Amino acid sequence: MPDWLGIHEPVLVNTIGHCAGAMIFGMLLYFLVVNRRRAREERSRLPVVAAALAMLWNLGSLIAMATGPTGGMAADVIVAASFSV
Repeated sequence: MPDWLGIHEPVLVNTIGHCAGAMIFGMLLYFLVVNRRRAREERSRLPVVAAALAMLWNLGSLIAMATGPTGGMAADVIVAASFSV
């Protein structure tokens, strides 16, 4: 086990949850975009934006868990962007 992981950190549960969240919100985003293209009437963009932000947050959290605390500057920028989403 790496030094930065403790026995009390639920890494497996978080990884499974963020993978499921990224997949679910990715599918939701796909379905929303396809529906918007098929329907020619004006609709709100809010559901598409919410699904995109949720998917980006889950992907950023997965990257943050994969890199650990010594991920470097690029990982820190991704983590900061993910939490600001």
